[in-house]
Amino acid sequence: MTEDVKSIGKRKKHDIISDLEVNGTFKWLHWLDRNITPVLEKSMPPDPKFTESSQSTLSPIEIAKSIWERNQRIIRERQDLLVINNNHSREIADLEFIIKKSEEMEKVRMKISNLRTRCSDMKGEIESLKNYLTKTTEEVKSLKKSLKITTEEKDYWINRMSCIAGKQLRDNNPEITDLSDPNRPLKLADKFSELYDNQWTNAIEYLQKSKQMSEELAIQHLSTLAKECYTFCSKKACSQLQHLQRIVFMAAGDGVTSRPDDTKEPTISTTKFVAEMKTLKDTRKECAYLAEQYLIKDLLPVLLKPTGGEHQDAIMTEYISECIALCWTMVVQDPPVELYWPQSEKGSTIDRDKFNLYTKSGTRLNHVVWPALQLYNHGPLLKKGVVQAL
Repeated sequence: MTEDVKSIGKRKKHDIISDLEVNGTFKWLHWLDRNITPVLEKSMPPDPKFTESSQSTLSPIEIAKSIWERNQRIIRERQDLLVINNNHSREIADLEFIIKKSEEMEKVRMKISNLRTRCSDMKGEIESLKNYLTKTTEEVKSLKKSLKITTEEKDYWINRMSCIAGKQLRDNNPEITDLSDPNRPLKLADKFSELYDNQWTNAIEYLQKSKQMSEELAIQHLSTLAKECYTFCSKKACSQLQHLQRIVFMAAGDGVTSRPDDTKEPTISTTKFVAEMKTLKDTRKECAYLAEQYLIKDLLPVLLKPTGGEHQDAIMTEYISECIALCWTMVVQDPPVELYWPQSEKGSTIDRDKFNLYTKSGTRLNHVVWPALQLYNHGPLLKKGVVQAL
């Protein structure tokens, strides 16, 4: 009896546990039923452990366990599929990126091709522009040359008309001086003073020491040479101007005296040749340096001969050559610059306005050492001379 009660209790307890397990299993199955999508249900392969033949022989727990294992397998397969899907998505993205890059590369190639075509076209344009620039440059050079020629012609005629008017004003008018002339009277006065300070001083020392001349005799000798240089150059200048006048104006058949005096400048009978005469005088003055060497060559032997052999002395040659060159430049001025030698007798009063004293003080004249320089004959004083007092 007791055993029957115990067996009945055990059986009831087993039944209670089985009922609890069955209820829990059905709840879990209900949850699975709600969370498993119909698609997955359709794609679920049949579980070999759970068939209709075996379903009747399995307990609910085994059935639930089999279903749970099946679901776990499905979940793993789903995760594997998600991984595969992600990999495929990345591969697709990479392929799309490569395709996009290929499209961009194709666009870049097209741009490069277009740029090359444009560069080729621009090279042609540049070459055309170079040719145009070269042609334009040549035209500009030609125009500049024409402009220069035209400007020079205009300046020439303006200067010529100005010169003609200026020459008429300056003809034989020493009060108007060309400041651009390096041989204008004031400059000649400076050169005349330098001749006295340098070459004349060297020459007088040479004559006193080498030729045993007294100071007064040496001074007179050098003064005589200076006078002869000036007289010779003055005559040559008059003769030259007469010759130029005859050549130029005789062709016109009028305006020149038939036989001009050798000691006077040629005269013009009318005033219509005043500008032309001034042109001749200016031309002679501008070309004066060309005649210096010929004058020195002609006159130097004549002036050195009386002293005997002095042509070999460099000091006397330099003095006489400088005298000739300076006197020639003086006489071709318009009017000629004048050397002033006083006509006073020995013992006459010294004109201190025109002469400085040499080595002695006094008021009475002994002899002239160096002449004064005048702007023209009886004109203003340019440079004082030097005299020796008694």
